[in-house]
Amino acid sequence: MLVAFLALVAGPDLSGAASGAGDNRGANAFVDQLRAAVDLGRGRVSGIENFASYVLGQAGLDSAGAKDRLNDMAARKADAVNRRDSYSGVNIDEELASLVTLQNSYSAAARVMTTATEMYDTLIGMMRR
Repeated sequence: MLVAFLALVAGPDLSGAASGAGDNRGANAFVDQLRAAVDLGRGRVSGIENFASYVLGQAGLDSAGAKDRLNDMAARKADAVNRRDSYSGVNIDEELASLVTLQNSYSAAARVMTTATEMYDTLIGMMRR
């Protein structure tokens, strides 16, 4: 491939007399070299122009495929999260409200117990006199 590239850069011998501003032999020779068959190794022969088109086209296809796979995986992840959340059935807001209610109930029960203890202590104190 390096030899083909060097041949493309060197181009054909254009040392002949140029005919001036209208001389497009160099441009034509460059296009001819782009289209000329080049041995790319592993039994593949192609023009540089065709090979570049193939490489860039394949890169575009790979990019589009990667985007499609990313979208598919994002949808699968969202579905898995939704399934997990619906299975666990835990709503953080409801659980927090329940926790506050239970905490208030515990506090009220503790005050009742404190009041009952004080009443018994007072009653026992009255009996001793």
